[in-house]
Amino acid sequence: MEKDVETFCKHCHGCQLVSAAQPPEPLTMTRLPGGPWKMVAMDFLGPLQGDTYIFLVIDYYSCFYEARVMKSITAQKTIEELEEIFSRFGLPEHITADNGT
Repeated sequence: MEKDVETFCKHCHGCQLVSAAQPPEPLTMTRLPGGPWKMVAMDFLGPLQGDTYIFLVIDYYSCFYEARVMKSITAQKTIEELEEIFSRFGLPEHITADNGT
């Protein structure tokens, strides 16, 4: 009977709404890199009006950012934009992304 109650509660929508929430992962500080353009983050913002996206690459050290308006966010177009940005600033040691598609 105990097992039946546990199974019922795990599948009951109302029970899930009022049950104790999982505690969030603790936040960890990102260490400041040793110099500019050693650690960067990248992400897409959008879609905006007209199916356009903004592609951002941000330097963790200086907070300098590069923003590009893109009509297509395929892997090929993203690589082309990164190659253009990296050709001017050099290759970063570490890139952070949100694992988007």
